[in-house]
Amino acid sequence: MRTCLRPTIASFLAWPIRRWAGLPRVYALAHELAVRDLSEGPLDVEAVAQLVEAFQEVAPLIMGEIWALPVMLRLAAVETLVESIGKLTDRLPREGEVGDAVDEARVANAVLSLRALAAEDWKAFFERVSLVEQALGADPAGLYAHMEFDTRDRYRKVVEDLARAAGRSEVDVVHAAMVMAVAEAARLG
Repeated sequence: MRTCLRPTIASFLAWPIRRWAGLPRVYALAHELAVRDLSEGPLDVEAVAQLVEAFQEVAPLIMGEIWALPVMLRLAAVETLVESIGKLTDRLPREGEVGDAVDEARVANAVLSLRALAAEDWKAFFERVSLVEQALGADPAGLYAHMEFDTRDRYRKVVEDLARAAGRSEVDVVHAAMVMAVAEAARLG
């Protein structure tokens, strides 16, 4: 990523609450990435993953937020594209004049970002950055890591439902399940 992750996270957490009131956190995170990066180059999905991992050290994302991130990144890129095209058409250069290089670059970078986002394997991205995935992957029997994606996804859905019903975090639900599994394995010998 062309920008430092820590200042991005610090600035995100320091934003006035009113600025993003009523909007999903993941939209605000995607918008922050788009605003910062599309002036410098297309979005780098590897850098997005690093930012999400660093962000979760401070404020963990629930699974639904991670699954929504690709859509929010596309939305932020399209919003940037529309805004930059609007600025360019408002100030069309006369013959011999040069257009606004920043907005021209943002248009190009937004288009390239949309192409990169469309090509990304979001299932792999999710499994890389999800704290629930990491917790489930630590199962004492080592079975979870060998399951197919759809089976792992069913496990994650159960965790999501249990967390919502219990009013607990998804990671807390996984940890509680792991404690019970270890206790049951010890009891059975």
